[in-house]
Amino acid sequence: MPRWFLRVAGDICIPTSRNTHEHHNIRRRPRASVMIDVSQAGLNLKGMLIRGRVELIYGKEALRINRSIHLKYVTPEALNDVKVASYLSKGDVTVKVNMDRIISWNLADSSAGKALSAGGWFYPLNERLEST
Repeated sequence: MPRWFLRVAGDICIPTSRNTHEHHNIRRRPRASVMIDVSQAGLNLKGMLIRGRVELIYGKEALRINRSIHLKYVTPEALNDVKVASYLSKGDVTVKVNMDRIISWNLADSSAGKALSAGGWFYPLNERLEST
């Protein structure tokens, strides 16, 4: 499931709610894996897998961090909209994942990735092929 996140020092912070299964699972087992995928068409596949200990942040600090995360993705005006603010305010907890182990990949720099890009031999991700 796509999630908003923000890197804060050596941690990845993700907003969540104390009413989610995620929150309850992390309380029982405070370790997590987070995959960040910035893949595009062709072999322009890039990303990282982060594994580490998890800390749950509550209260004013969680709200402050979560607001910073939201502002990475939407304008301040969006946070003043009742519908947007109502939805985002459900995130009353911050999941802070310490980056103990990082595995990354970048297939765009491979010889096949460069050839696909140079030749334009790929379909855009949002283009559908119709069968005949």
